[in-house]
Parts: sequence; structure tokens; C-alpha cells
Amino acid sequence: MDKITTESSIGEILDQWPKISHIFIEYRMSCPGCYLSSFEILEDALKIYGIPVEQFISNLNREIDIAE
Repeated sequence: MDKITTESSIGEILDQWPKISHIFIEYRMSCPGCYLSSFEILEDALKIYGIPVEQFISNLNREIDIAE
């Protein structure tokens, strides 16, 4: 996976880029450490938490670009 999309699994995201878990925490998401993160796609979690999808994904991808 090169970039994060709405269909990305949260588990895959955190496995591939563990250093971006702080972004989930900043948005008060409990995804890091949650047993459901392996099964849940990012868009569904963002809707549950009421977080703007495009803004959050943009933040994640920006952090990935900085780290690489």
C-alpha cells in the first residue's frame, strides 16, 4: 500500500506505518490497540467518530510523505 484510502484497513495502516498512530490518538480514536482495527476500514471508523474523511486521510498521507 503506497497511500491510504477510504477502503484501507486500519490494521493494515497501523502495521505498515506504526508511527502515525498518534494521529488516531489526537482525534480521540481508540483504533490503535482495538481488536477490531484489523477488520474495520478507515471510512467506517471515521463515520462512527464523526471525523471528516478527506481531512483525516490527507493528514495521514502527509505524515507518511514526511516520514519517507
